[in-house]
Amino acid sequence: MLLKTVFTPTKAVGLAVLILSTAGCSGGGADASGPPGAMDEAQHQITDALFTKCGDVWVTTAPNPIMHFSRLIEAKGVKLVFGRPDKLTEADRANGVQYSGHVFLQAALSRYSINDGKDWQDWQPGLSNSPLLYGEGGIPFVFQKRNDKWISPTAADASSLMQPGPCEK
Repeated sequence: MLLKTVFTPTKAVGLAVLILSTAGCSGGGADASGPPGAMDEAQHQITDALFTKCGDVWVTTAPNPIMHFSRLIEAKGVKLVFGRPDKLTEADRANGVQYSGHVFLQAALSRYSINDGKDWQDWQPGLSNSPLLYGEGGIPFVFQKRNDKWISPTAADASSLMQPGPCEK
């Protein structure tokens, strides 16, 4: 639940804190598809909520309130990978948490434009050329099963930093 707390509406500060607070997260060592039933919900709550699928490209916009512009980001080979589940505490179980862990949003390639797609940066591996600098592990999202319902509190918070982008004409 730490990510939900630090990912604040003060976008620049919240983003910087989120980047630092997730530096130790790893997507390795677990079944990439996650627990039974989780992948469909993760797809719906994370990729479908933050991106528009345009053929083989996923598009999102990332507003930059400090610089007063938005980046249009295109990504190819977008996938979700589950990391190791968190060890549940007694408090977690008392709060109805049945599963808690991270799911990582990854991409094979990405590029961005700061002028509505008129000019594009070169394609780069992963998501490292976007303003969301998370390294090779991808963008981490907390993902939980609570009271028999899958939720991603950080995906809801991320919607203030990323919104589905337009498909090019």
